[in-house]
Amino acid sequence: MQQDTSLSWLFFFIFQIILCFFGLFSQLVFIKTTAFDKKIYVTGRVHLFFLSLGYQLILVTFLGMTVVCLHYGSMFEVEDCREARMIPLKLHNYGEFMVVIFHLLVNLDRLLLAFRPFGSQSRGTKVYFYVSIVLSFVMSAVYVEWAHHEDFRKSIAFGSICLVNVMNLLIEFKLYHYTSVVFTNTVGVVPLERRFELSTSVTMIRCFLPASICGVTLKFTVMVLFTVAAILKDTADLPPFYFVMNV
Repeated sequence: MQQDTSLSWLFFFIFQIILCFFGLFSQLVFIKTTAFDKKIYVTGRVHLFFLSLGYQLILVTFLGMTVVCLHYGSMFEVEDCREARMIPLKLHNYGEFMVVIFHLLVNLDRLLLAFRPFGSQSRGTKVYFYVSIVLSFVMSAVYVEWAHHEDFRKSIAFGSICLVNVMNLLIEFKLYHYTSVVFTNTVGVVPLERRFELSTSVTMIRCFLPASICGVTLKFTVMVLFTVAAILKDTADLPPFYFVMNV
């Protein structure tokens, strides 16, 4: 029975590794088709590049943490490997916040475009672009630092990442409605370049919105399951449970 259980975990472990490599490959394709697509304005491409970089950091550090724990003889986060995997874990957390904050910047980028063409952007917009990127990296570092304190700072850190996720979803609902209406009502009214900018926004939001809905639903579901498990389950049973939830 123990062998069957171990074999089941091995298959699940291999499945996780395959998912990680598939995710890394898909992110490389994403960068090639979006971040290096000159049809998309430069600010959007930069934000999309860092968004993808955050996803890649999450996947690479997950593989790194797995290798560290395997070195200590377990697929799970056992006590022996917990300290050794701290650096990749913090980088993993950094990637988590990078993803949500650059997702927000992509949405704000599209929101700005919906009201004002990129060709008419002012110097203030350029300042906002550079400052927002610097602040994103700083905020990600603060998130990592606070997430590893067992006090109110940890609650603020996880609360902030949930808040940004919800903000992204609300902005995308608004953008989906607004850009679709504007795109439909500007036929023959605005230049083709402006129409192309709006069509890009509509297409991007149509891709992002379903993913955001699924992402927020999964994240909140996992958070609830983690909380319930921490309350009800024995401490010794938690590492395998967390291992499954990481998928």
